[in-house]
Amino acid sequence: MTSGFLKSEEVPGRRHRFRVMGGGVGRGHAVYFFGMFFREILMKERQEILVGLLGRVFRYLEEAGRPGTPVVDYQAPESLRQKMDLTLGAEGLPEGQLLQLCEDYLQYSVRTGHRFFMNQLFSGFNFPAFLGEIVTAATNGSMYTYETAPVATLVEMEVVRRMGELAGFQNGNGLIVTGGSNANLVALLCARHHLFPDIKAKGIRMRSPMVIFVSDQAHYSFFKAANVVGIGSDNVVLVKSDRAGCMIPEELDGEIRQAVQNGKTPFFVGATAGTTVMGSFDPLPAIAGICETHGLWFHVDASLGGGFLLSPRHRDLLKGCNLADSFTWDAHKLMGIPLMCSVLLTQSRDILYHACSSEGGDYLFHDYDNADFDLGTKSLQCARRVDALKLWLAWKCIGDRGYAERIDRLVELAGYATHKIASHPQLELMRPVQSIIACFRYRPEGATDLNGLNLALRERLATEGKVLINYTHLNGEMVLRLVVINPDLTERDLDTLFETIVGTGEELALAAARADEKS
Repeated sequence: MTSGFLKSEEVPGRRHRFRVMGGGVGRGHAVYFFGMFFREILMKERQEILVGLLGRVFRYLEEAGRPGTPVVDYQAPESLRQKMDLTLGAEGLPEGQLLQLCEDYLQYSVRTGHRFFMNQLFSGFNFPAFLGEIVTAATNGSMYTYETAPVATLVEMEVVRRMGELAGFQNGNGLIVTGGSNANLVALLCARHHLFPDIKAKGIRMRSPMVIFVSDQAHYSFFKAANVVGIGSDNVVLVKSDRAGCMIPEELDGEIRQAVQNGKTPFFVGATAGTTVMGSFDPLPAIAGICETHGLWFHVDASLGGGFLLSPRHRDLLKGCNLADSFTWDAHKLMGIPLMCSVLLTQSRDILYHACSSEGGDYLFHDYDNADFDLGTKSLQCARRVDALKLWLAWKCIGDRGYAERIDRLVELAGYATHKIASHPQLELMRPVQSIIACFRYRPEGATDLNGLNLALRERLATEGKVLINYTHLNGEMVLRLVVINPDLTERDLDTLFETIVGTGEELALAAARADEKS
């Protein structure tokens, strides 16, 4: 192989040996041409690795839709450590071995795009967003200034504008953050700054404790947020919900009045639009009225439910969200964007800047014509990943109408699952279904320890890789929690799910009965 003034020769045990050809060639020229030639070889090898990896990734995705493919090749932690060389050492590996490492990672990872991955509030595969992730990693931008991320900045501003428009925040603001929990935290910080701006500089010096109110079905992130902003988790008041999992407005009003009577300072109410356990929606208009009466910040955690704003048929689930001061929306849930992709919206255009900005940073934020486009001035983070591109590409490709059809279909399938559960003699629906989550349990005739039986059932399904479906407890009763969120689901898939659950449950019940007979 020759290139310019270089000759390449094969040497046993090594890839190539190079020597300079031609008389009178300066060393500098030789080094230059050597560098160019080596770069050409390196880029070709990396291209082959990348093409090979993409082929394996697409095979991984294709396998997830193939009948009989497990959701996960489950391994206990110690077993998995033995199957993979996870150690890090002083000497690096050749890049050619990266493909095998990625192969191993895919082999033992959960297939979250699998139709029987029903464990969390996300599932499925979004091809346009996947392309966005590739471009995001390749460009490796950061969202603090327009100068370093010009296209990404405008893209984020557009998706935030559109989401705010759908939520009724016509002149508001917003920011992509690192998850729904973080969005709830920043919302609480905005509320604290709005009512008590001096705390930012002077710290909390109040004589009466500040109090926040959320339903007893709200996400646990509010306790973490209360810790971070300095009000303490003991000052999170859990308001009673009804059997459907919705906050009871009269209970909220009573708790606020009781807090004032106890010498405390209420300042924040967090309603939930799509609770984590039951997918329930708090009555937002009534809660908004109570917040207005008492002068409290009204936040809506629509991490799950925000996507319903894209459906003309179901957006009334969020009726009253336009009355909120802040709004959390996870696009990685109903919109199917790869993790993470969460947005915090605010009615005020300035509150994010006032609550999150700080002194310093003149090396980064300059007084120039595009300063208004430097999104980092309203973020708690400095470097911030570009999470807008994947959302923008998916939304451009699918459109409002496509998302509406997808979401309507999911609600329809959840209704089908609800009917299947309610009509099956060995299944029991534990709570009313409002959206896409059904809480139920396996209940065969004559069974006594239903909690133990359902836990064993769930663990068997998970370790065998048949189904990943989560569980929780409602009033001390263990329930299976079915999340209908994968856009590829069909009625036949749900039929198979319930057949698998009942069949596995019968096997466990029979084994338990035999064990009792022997004892």
